[in-house]
Amino acid sequence: SESAMGAETIVRRSFDPVVGEGVDAEYSIDTGGPVAHPTWTRVYDLSGRLVSEAAYGDYQALQPGTWRPFKVVQTRWLSPGQSDDRIVVSLNLTSAKLLPEAEQAAVPKASPDSQLWFHWL
Repeated sequence: SESAMGAETIVRRSFDPVVGEGVDAEYSIDTGGPVAHPTWTRVYDLSGRLVSEAAYGDYQALQPGTWRPFKVVQTRWLSPGQSDDRIVVSLNLTSAKLLPEAEQAAVPKASPDSQLWFHWL
């Protein structure tokens, strides 16, 4: 579902527990500027508890019409609903470039057991 609030659009996706691994997600998209872009994403478990959140900021143009966040803050709650214990990872980029399509295949894919988090935007 989608709802517009000024220059922000909130998109919510509800998944079937069997098909979608039992999570709900919502995304905030800034639609007020020249290029729409996400400002945050949140993932909830079956009980509606927040399990992870990513906030995106400091957007810069890599080429006309292609903007990417140069700041990403990823938060993952260790025991949602039971404690406020969490891991927070902040990524601040100083430079970035677009990879040609042939080079994109060499970039490792994120996996659940990896300590690395990739953000494809």
